[in-house]
Amino acid sequence: MTAREKKEIEDKLKLLSPFLKLEFLEKKLKQTETFDVKRFIHLKLAELYEEKRMFIEAARNIENAADIAITFREKREEYMKCLKIYIKAGDFQKTDIVFAKALSCGNEEEKKKMKEERKEYLREEAERLEKEGKNNNALKVYEVLFRILNEEEKIKLKEKLIFLYEKLGKIREANSLKGI
Repeated sequence: MTAREKKEIEDKLKLLSPFLKLEFLEKKLKQTETFDVKRFIHLKLAELYEEKRMFIEAARNIENAADIAITFREKREEYMKCLKIYIKAGDFQKTDIVFAKALSCGNEEEKKKMKEERKEYLREEAERLEKEGKNNNALKVYEVLFRILNEEEKIKLKEKLIFLYEKLGKIREANSLKGI
C-alpha cells in the first residue's frame, strides 16, 4: 500500500463521526483492489468495532486481515490477536479455528509459545469475568481452559472450578470433579 493511500484514509477518518467511519471503511473495502489496502482497512475496522465492544465483528476483521497477510509472522500475530478477541466474545468454537490457523504459521518453538499465550488469555479473561461478578461466564472460560491444560495444571484449576460450580448451584458438576 502506498503511504499516500494510507494517509488519505487516515485523514478522512479524522473528519468523520464513529458511525460514519465504519460506513466509510466498509464502502472503501468493497472498492479497493489491493491486498495491502484491504488489510489496512480490516485492521482499522477491527479497532473501531473493538472500541464499540462489538467483539465478533472486530475479530472477523482481524481474521480477514490475517488471511491476506504476506508473512507468517504477521499472520501469526494477527491470528493470536483475533484469538484474544474471540475469547472476549465467548466464541470458543471460533477460537479453536483461529488458533489452528495461528499454529500452522509457526515453528515448534513458536507453537509452544502460542499455546502458553492461549492459556494466559483464557486465564486473564476468566479472572476478569469473575472479578466483575460474571461467574457463569467465568466458569465457561475456566472449563475451556481446563480442557487444554496438562494434568499438573488441572490440579491447580480444579479447586476454582469446584468453588464456582458450588457457588452457581451446580452440585452434580462439583461432585463429579471431586470424584464423588
